[in-house]
Amino acid sequence: MADRLPNLFRSAGLKDIEINSQNEVAVRGDARFPSQAALWTEVMQGLGPTIVTAGFLGSSQLDDATSAYAAWTRTTLTRQTLAMKTVTGTRAAHPSSPGSPG
Repeated sequence: MADRLPNLFRSAGLKDIEINSQNEVAVRGDARFPSQAALWTEVMQGLGPTIVTAGFLGSSQLDDATSAYAAWTRTTLTRQTLAMKTVTGTRAAHPSSPGSPG
């Protein structure tokens, strides 16, 4: 989505558009690694039931995927990058109407 935002911002009339990487990198051995690596397990636990209810995945498949990912993070995962970007822009100044401040 962030890759599309600059054009959307431009079409909305925003100026001074900046794109910044806000990647979150989890590296085994870092103090925050366990909590960062657990993100996708939390996503599976939170959204998984909705996906199962919608029929995209069976309950046992969700359980298997959650277990496999958790085992992988405990044993094999050494580095994980959650790629995120922020996109900011400014509105063009509007001319003041007569009698209004600024």
